[in-house]
Order: sequence, then structure tokens, then C-alpha cells
Amino acid sequence: MKKTGSLVFYIGNSIVKGSIVCHEKGKLPTIMSSRIKEVPRYHERDRAHLESRILEQFRDLVDEVKKNDFQVAVDNKIKIYNTCVILSSPWYLSETKLVKVEEAKPFMVTQALVDNLCLNVSKGYKGANSLNIDILEQKIIKTCLNGYQTLDPLKKMAKMLEINLFTSFVRKTSTDSIRSIIERQFHTHKIDIHSQSLASFSIISGIWKSNADKYIIADITSELTELVIVRNGIISESASFPKGKGFIEEAISEKLNVTVEVSESMLKMYSKGEIDPSLKSKIDSVLEKTKIDWMRDLTDSLSAMSVSATLPSTFYVFTSNHLGKIFCDYISSEEYQQFSFSDGSFDVHEVKSSDFSKLYTLYKGVQSDTSLIIGALFNNHYIHDRID
Repeated sequence: MKKTGSLVFYIGNSIVKGSIVCHEKGKLPTIMSSRIKEVPRYHERDRAHLESRILEQFRDLVDEVKKNDFQVAVDNKIKIYNTCVILSSPWYLSETKLVKVEEAKPFMVTQALVDNLCLNVSKGYKGANSLNIDILEQKIIKTCLNGYQTLDPLKKMAKMLEINLFTSFVRKTSTDSIRSIIERQFHTHKIDIHSQSLASFSIISGIWKSNADKYIIADITSELTELVIVRNGIISESASFPKGKGFIEEAISEKLNVTVEVSESMLKMYSKGEIDPSLKSKIDSVLEKTKIDWMRDLTDSLSAMSVSATLPSTFYVFTSNHLGKIFCDYISSEEYQQFSFSDGSFDVHEVKSSDFSKLYTLYKGVQSDTSLIIGALFNNHYIHDRID
């Protein structure tokens, strides 16, 4: 009997990743393969050229998954049902909008009414944008009837309906290229493309339930730092700035006159405490300088996102293992006296693949990767509903 499987891809601004995942009903999803390709650093500032370079690497990655990894699906009798693609910033833009309907007399909330409200929001984005855009996803984060939150508003009477609707959108040329690259090698039932913001929000809210109402996500897995603020259980705001993991690695490379690859290796030894004391001192000096520059941009972003409301105090940080402690220490070390907090200061948590260890399994010999794990878990939430 064939098992159900999926392809999971992650496309960042300096890295692309891919895996094959097995979804057996009643069992944890199993990541059967894991493949990662770094995009060569060209310091390309033009969006079109940068996108072209990333898509070129993505094409090579998809080819490698088909050539080198797909046999594991064949050997284990896995039929690939769908493809899930997770996009990081700046591939997409997103917004959470409050949609409100209020009448003098009670009205029934129907699926047609909700669908029409969502459609009107989509039309508004497309009409206001000079570019040809695709709506990546629309997800109702929160629904209230007459001011009270409800999980099941349909077929109920109310005078006021409030929907917090998360919408993300992307250039149609980008999604067309991504779909075309995948379809060259694979013919799955559907290709679903989602934002990193929604995927991370969905998984974090499900795991750390005690903080599910208010927190900040910092995704520092590539060349940008992407921030997402969750307030009252909904995605409130998002922002990004152009200093990510590469910012530290390139600073070490420049100051110590080594290649970026060597600087990354040094930082891995540094994180494990396995580095020569004299070299550690030099790296410490560079990290102090990068801390000032990175924290300046972080503070500016948080300032813009805290104009109308207090900042959540819980910070979830996604980044490479060898940089996790560095960025968490950066965030924790500041007093942020210019901000008002819901709980006084930041409680910083580095998100690691081990945080999800009870939610998935790895096929023999496969290395774990946080971005691919989140993609696999996010896709697993609803894949069985589609095929049952």
C-alpha cells in the first residue's frame, strides 16, 4: 500500500532547501531527506538579478532532489501528493487587517459572507498594486461576534462580525517561476506556496501555548533579519532589515582577512568553545562592533512597530546553530528603556530543531533543519484533510 508524501521547499534570500516528507495517518511526519544549497554571495542589490540567482540555485536544488533523493520515496512506497513551498522575506509582503461588518439588526454569518469579505480584501490589494501580484494565502487569525471571540462563527446570528485576516502576497512572476521549476521535475496534485511568517506563527503558537497570545519572531536564517510581532493571538506587524547571519560572517571575513567559508568555520568553533584564545579575542572584538550595528537596526525596527502598542516580552529567534547564542545575547544584553513592555523586558528563546523532537521523526542518516521541520509540520496540519 502506498504511503502519502510531500515535497517541502524553503526559499530564502541567500539559501534554498528541500526535503521529502512521509505523512502516514496516525503517525508523526517523517523527514526522509534533507538538502541545502547556499546562494553564492555576489552583493547583488538589484532585485531582478538577485531573484534570478536564487531561482538558479533553486532549479539546481530541485534537480538534485529528483536525481539523488527521490529514490528514497520509491524504495519506501511513498506517493508524493503535494508540494509545500515556504518563502522568506523579501519574497513576499504581508498584512493583518481587521474586517468588520455591523448591522442594526442581527444577521446570519454564512460561509458565503466570509468568503466575500476575504475576496474584497484580495481585490483591494490587487487594485492598489501596480505590479501583477498573487495572493499567497489568506488565513483568518481571529473571529469575534458582538465583541466576543469564537472559533465557530458560521450559522450564528450577530449584529457585529469582526475578522482579523492575515494576507500575504507576492509578485506573480516569482510564483510562476517557482511553479515552473518544480513542474519540470515533479508532477504533484498541488503546489502550495506560503509565507515564513504564517508557517512560523502557526507552529510556535501550537507548541508554546502559554505565550501564544503575544511574542516576537526573529528569523535570522539568511541575509535579512525578519521580524513578526504577534499580539492578542494574531500577527500584528512584520518588518525586516538587511543584516542577517551573513552580516556577522562577512564582518569576520573582512576583519580577519579570510574567506566567508573560513569565517563560518571559525564561528562554529567559537560557538563550541574550541578556538584558540588569541583568535577568540579577535572574534570578540568584531562581534562587539557588529552588535552595535545590528542592534541599531533592530531597535529602529522595534521602535516603528511599537508606536501604537506595547511590545511583547517573549522573543523567539531562528538562526544557524553557531550564531544562535550570539544573536540571543545581543537581544538580551540591551535594556531598551525607550520601549514599554508587557512584562518588563525580553525573554529570549533560541528555536532549535530539538524543540520539535516530539512532533516528527528523521529517516536514517538525515540531518535535521529547523526551516524544513517547520515546513513539514505546517504542511502536515492539513494534508490528511485533503486526501481523506
